[in-house]
Amino acid sequence: MMKPGEFVTFDSSMLEKTMGCTPMLLAWKDQKLVLDHTSIGQLATIIRDLYGTKVRLEGDSTPNRTVTAMLPNNNLNILLKTLEATADFDIVRDSLNDEIIIRAHGQKN
Repeated sequence: MMKPGEFVTFDSSMLEKTMGCTPMLLAWKDQKLVLDHTSIGQLATIIRDLYGTKVRLEGDSTPNRTVTAMLPNNNLNILLKTLEATADFDIVRDSLNDEIIIRAHGQKN
């Protein structure tokens, strides 16, 4: 039986009940995406899964760069603009190929 303020994690081998709620755990209900040292490669997968949009990473170090932020996740355009303003890379919407390109600042395609 759960009580207010508790949350549960479950995998195939165990169930764990813990007290307390952090902003990170509750961000989904406020339509926020919490990134905590999340690699750009992982973020590309998140964007693809949430919005069904192809994401291409350009530049050798781009997939390994990380970002820590709380971003809105209810509008892809706002998410991308906010992300670009808070990180060291540029984001380009390629409507011809229906994809998003993320590249390190200063790199050309």
